[in-house]
Amino acid sequence: TFNMTSTTTETLSGTLSGATGKFYNLTFNGSGGAWSFTSNPAVEVANNFTITLGTVTSTSGVLTITNNYSNSGTFTNNSGTVTMNATDAGNTLAGTLSGATGKFYNLNFNGSGGAWSFTSNPAVEVNNNLTITAGTVTSTSGNLTITNNYSNSGTFTHNSGTVIMNATDAGNTLAGTLSGTSKFYNLTFNGSGGAWSFTSNPDVEAANNFTITLGTVTSTSGNLTVTNNYSNSGTFTHNSGTVTMNATDAGNTMAGTLSGTTGKFYNLIFNGIGGAWSFTSNPNLEIVNDLTITAGTVTATNIYLYGNYSNSGT
Repeated sequence: TFNMTSTTTETLSGTLSGATGKFYNLTFNGSGGAWSFTSNPAVEVANNFTITLGTVTSTSGVLTITNNYSNSGTFTNNSGTVTMNATDAGNTLAGTLSGATGKFYNLNFNGSGGAWSFTSNPAVEVNNNLTITAGTVTSTSGNLTITNNYSNSGTFTHNSGTVIMNATDAGNTLAGTLSGTSKFYNLTFNGSGGAWSFTSNPDVEAANNFTITLGTVTSTSGNLTVTNNYSNSGTFTHNSGTVTMNATDAGNTMAGTLSGTTGKFYNLIFNGIGGAWSFTSNPNLEIVNDLTITAGTVTATNIYLYGNYSNSGT
């Protein structure tokens, strides 16, 4: 273990990665201490990276950590990337992982066979991109906030938590596997001026609620499946896709703007045995193509339908 215990401002410099420079355990533990990496090199820790006390300004390059990350002090991301690259299970990210003292800029998980979770289920904040290249990430049961892009080529386990996309600019994407074993629980878009789309138009699944609070969401041209509630207070662009509501219990709602240029659907399907849905505030509902009730009970509002209607439920 390499322990940094200064109580003043210090630096780490030179070769800090690879066969000639990587650390095994790297710990910062000094009340009032502050450390930075000169020349912003690649930094590699073959086991655990720990901030117990003090302030660490990360490299603007890549900080690679093979096992565990823990922050009980202050981590300043310096617009750099933290890459977790374990190839075994049981790895954790702990402590303060959001806000001014803990948020990441880019956070990347890239280890075949690797598995990570967030201890104590804290708020987690990624100020730019969250990428799962390989491995399994069990999310926090709290809020995981991502400012720009989300991409999953591994496995994302939602842990009944909320993913919040909060960009305030256009051009942001959600890519990769977004359904099945990698589905979301709650998926919320909440950024004034933010705009998001789904690359490659995959299936998208929210096991609980899908919410647009602010911003513009261009839906997948495939299937967007929402198990519980749907709400739109921003702009939903249907992209000729299908929204499927598949709850199997009562009391589910669709709320907000559900018609016009900021809210209309292309295909809307209700398909849940025992499911029941209603429309809060009785808005207009506009469907450019087909409305289908395959199973369950729908309590209607004013419906403008341009395609086909089919009812095998109630």
